[in-house]
Parts: sequence; C-alpha cells; structure tokens
Amino acid sequence: MAEQGLVRALAEFARAPSAGTLGAVPFAETVRLGLSDRLMTERASPDLVRPEAWVLSANPFRGRVGSFSALEFLSRNVPTTISVGPHAHCASPPVPPPTDLARLRRVSIQPKDIDTCVVWWTVDLFVSSANRIDAVTLDVWEP
Repeated sequence: MAEQGLVRALAEFARAPSAGTLGAVPFAETVRLGLSDRLMTERASPDLVRPEAWVLSANPFRGRVGSFSALEFLSRNVPTTISVGPHAHCASPPVPPPTDLARLRRVSIQPKDIDTCVVWWTVDLFVSSANRIDAVTLDVWEP
C-alpha cells in the first residue's frame, strides 16, 4: 500500500527532522498546513525541515489554547492506523476536509486501540494525483 510508505517516511521525519529524512517525504513544492478544516499557512517544502515551521497557533482550538504541531503527534511512539477517505472524528461524524482540498486523496493517521476520545487525534495528508503531499492538517478531540 503506497499510503503506508508515505506515512512511514513522514513519521521517520517527525522523529528525526533533517534534510535527509525530509527528502524521503514526497512533499509538493509548497505545503499548506492547518487545523481541522481550516488551512492556516503555506510553507515551501524545504522550510519544513525546521520543526518550528510546523507550529500553528490557535486560541482556542477544540477547547485548547496554545500552539499545535502535526509533527508532535506523529513523533509519538504509539501504534497508529492509516485510512483513506473520510473518517470519524473519534465518536462523532466525519469533519469535512478544507474546501480547497476536497478533490485530493485524504490519507489519515490516528492512534490505534484508544479507550477514550480525550487522547484521540488525526493527522490528515492531502495527496495529489502525482502522489505529492499538498497539505497536512491536525485535528484533536475536545477536552
């Protein structure tokens, strides 16, 4: 499954950000970053080597305040599951993708075998027909 290789490369980058691990991830020239269905910024893919380039601020976001980074969640050493297409928002119906990204393939990474939505999260990759990651969004459950 192509999605597993894509997720593996991104997780390896998240755990050890460097030019080498970044180069293994098939990012588009520019990558949009967001929270849930809101796109918040755009970065040139070489700039993504810096972990701070992934940090997004939102006050509040899902009842939380502060900064958020998809890399923070992807670097955790927890079992995950990969899905393609719409997915449940833990115990709620799916959250639609950002409108601009609806035409792209949605590859989602979520923690596996959780027993409470409080620890649920998803990192969604929006992948073009050329198999390039055009956008990455993070979503969490409301505390």
